[in-house]
Amino acid sequence: MNYYKDNVSTNVVTSNCNYVVTVKDWPAFLNEYNNFSNTTLAAYNAAYLQLGGGGNVAPGVSFLLKFGAFLNLYKADPSSDEYMPLKLNQNNA
Repeated sequence: MNYYKDNVSTNVVTSNCNYVVTVKDWPAFLNEYNNFSNTTLAAYNAAYLQLGGGGNVAPGVSFLLKFGAFLNLYKADPSSDEYMPLKLNQNNA
């Protein structure tokens, strides 16, 4: 089981870029999953949008604000296979 936990990832492909997400803190991830499971989808999505300025911030920034403590986010241009880690800094947080 640890092999899968250590190597799990998911890819998200969009017209503008591609993302890879990996888990860096399993207990925190599972805690957030439990929060999600105990909340209606509409309420969870509303909280996510509020965190991201009502949709006025880049999706990667919103993602990192909500999940960055326990998930890694990597981004590549659509024509590239070179993924770079995204991190919050004082310019985008």
